[in-house]
Amino acid sequence: MLNTLFIILLILILLPYLFRWLAPFFMTFLFRRLQKNLEKTMNQAQNPTDLNQDFYNTTQQNSKSTSAQQELGDYVDFEEIKDENQKK
Repeated sequence: MLNTLFIILLILILLPYLFRWLAPFFMTFLFRRLQKNLEKTMNQAQNPTDLNQDFYNTTQQNSKSTSAQQELGDYVDFEEIKDENQKK
């Protein structure tokens, strides 16, 4: 009983010191990751030709898929038949 209480108190005392020691490493990791993501978005914003090429490629793929859909056949529009025997 006394042994477990001592372990719990020891953990509660040492835990803030552990966080103080690990926090700078964790923060540098997060800031480097944020910096890489921001650099990536800035490079994409400065190179709009890449975006245009991607748009052009996707429109070509879409046009290929629509041509395949056109080969399926004609669209038939059915009309509703009103039943005169229904009670009003």
